[in-house]
Amino acid sequence: MACRRAARGRGSFRAAVQPVETYEDTMSEVAEPCRRLTALLETLFEPLGRSRLESGFSDGCRIDLRGAMAFEADRRRHVDIWMRRGLPVRRQEHVQLLCDLSGSMRGQKVTAMLRAVVMLAEALERCQLRFAVNGFQDRLIPLKSFGEPLGPPARAAIAEASLEVTGLRPGGNNQPEDNDDGHCVRRAGEELLTELAAAAVPTRAGIMVVLSDGAPSVRARTNAECAADLHAAVTWAGGRGLQLVGLGMGPNTGHVEDYYPVGKANVPVSELPEVLGSLVRTVLGTVHAGLAQDRAPRPPASSALLPRSDGDHVRSRHAAV
Repeated sequence: MACRRAARGRGSFRAAVQPVETYEDTMSEVAEPCRRLTALLETLFEPLGRSRLESGFSDGCRIDLRGAMAFEADRRRHVDIWMRRGLPVRRQEHVQLLCDLSGSMRGQKVTAMLRAVVMLAEALERCQLRFAVNGFQDRLIPLKSFGEPLGPPARAAIAEASLEVTGLRPGGNNQPEDNDDGHCVRRAGEELLTELAAAAVPTRAGIMVVLSDGAPSVRARTNAECAADLHAAVTWAGGRGLQLVGLGMGPNTGHVEDYYPVGKANVPVSELPEVLGSLVRTVLGTVHAGLAQDRAPRPPASSALLPRSDGDHVRSRHAAV
């Protein structure tokens, strides 16, 4: 343990300590399941459609027949008679990772959660999906924003987050006594909704993955009040179209399934790709069904709702007789 002194979140000082694992050590531990998770997510978050041929180029893989006809009439049009195959458009989902950094996560739980967060972040980055990572105690603890690349600063912040569970992260929030899930799920949901609005995509394309042991606890409130707050926050998020997935990483995380309708507790890190793949497939079924419904043409108004002539009323009465 290092002998340096480091600033605590509220201005006091405490001996600096090392994270549970460095980011590089964690990556080496989860390299194989990360590869499997990336492959699964690539399948689940497949492009919206196949690549298309686009016209108007001076070279390419195929001649545009319309461009060739225009070229016959105007020889100057030779610069745009070719077609190229464009890249397919990736789906619009945005992912918010929310990880519990309260004191109840000490020991095996925080190690398992850290490995899960690293695995998820690396897989989402490789899939080129927009995502953010936030820890939480009495408030959100930003680790990586939506617009930030997964570079050295973000990776260092994710690795150091494990120190929050003991209140020893230099410059951190360091309030492990509080685990205000309800408040933080709402704040993370609002952040996700803001990002979706800026990207002009449907709210149902927002997915929030919560990694926790599922037991909210705040010093200023009773456990029953905290539980009610979390249930209300989950209902609030679902009512706004967001898709929530709860994951209990490691042992004794059964409370997760009490709060998140789509959730799985006591998940070993080695099994995370398949478990998460199944849960994401479940919420994506809701997402894609909703998006397809949005794109479907509206049917004409039912004739039963249109005003009928007197003759129609007469025929209806006769039919009833």
